[in-house]
Amino acid sequence: QARALIEREGTGLVEAAIGLAERFRARIDGYLGARCLDRRLLAHPSVHGVDPLKLVVDLTGTGADGFEVERDLRGDGVVLEMADRTTLVPLLTIGDDRRSVDRLAGALRRSIARRAGRARSSPAAGVSWRISPQPVLSPRDAFFAPRERVPAADAAGRVAAETISPYPPGIPAIAPGELLTTDLLDALRDEARAGSRMAGACDPTLETLLVVRA
Repeated sequence: QARALIEREGTGLVEAAIGLAERFRARIDGYLGARCLDRRLLAHPSVHGVDPLKLVVDLTGTGADGFEVERDLRGDGVVLEMADRTTLVPLLTIGDDRRSVDRLAGALRRSIARRAGRARSSPAAGVSWRISPQPVLSPRDAFFAPRERVPAADAAGRVAAETISPYPPGIPAIAPGELLTTDLLDALRDEARAGSRMAGACDPTLETLLVVRA
């Protein structure tokens, strides 16, 4: 049935969805400093193309925290594809209509107005983008080595025995065999407190970590 629908009405459905995406951007772009990513990105030499159906909202100029906005939206019954401290990715499909898009835009405007603060000079890069791994053992040796769980305060200087991937972006910040440093642990715990999901962590709160037994 899905294939038949796309065969019969696909072009019209996609064109309508693109129109809804533009309707959303018109209501959000520039609102209290919010920015919707769109074809203006094509001016950058690193950008080859832009998906007109992908909604991406940059909150840097609003000063609002993306995780707080996501919680507000969830309270209004609106679920996002992804959120981090400065970026929201709402969902838009061929099943949406003006009513659902206006509901999304209205909920987002209310939350931005509630959470707005001092604009950030630039978005902070996530831990996964900032680290320089310091391997001590091979991942295999660390994975099969005897291990123990220690409080986060005692983990600095130890060798990791687990993988921890903050989501978003879902890229490992810690892998088995790598050295745990104070700066890395502090940054990860800050992200966890802010609302990032620590995928792969045995203790998602990062109050404790698995390390290679000394």
